[in-house]
Amino acid sequence: MKNTPESVALFLEGKRIAVAGASRQKGQAANAILERLAETGHEVFPVNPNASHVAGRNCYPDLAAIPRERDGVVIAT
Repeated sequence: MKNTPESVALFLEGKRIAVAGASRQKGQAANAILERLAETGHEVFPVNPNASHVAGRNCYPDLAAIPRERDGVVIAT
């Protein structure tokens, strides 16, 4: 990515990223972030206490429920 701030580039070096605020409704910003991260090779973990699946992926009620360590979290609410 051109002109990516160093802090963002460093964050994106992590490969396992949770997206808190993932929505069951299509077209939400959090879901676009989730999909873009997946498209760029990241393993993504949607987080929403009111959903079991988001965008065809298992969804977790909170960060502690994710069965693997994460390299980062995007909060999109």
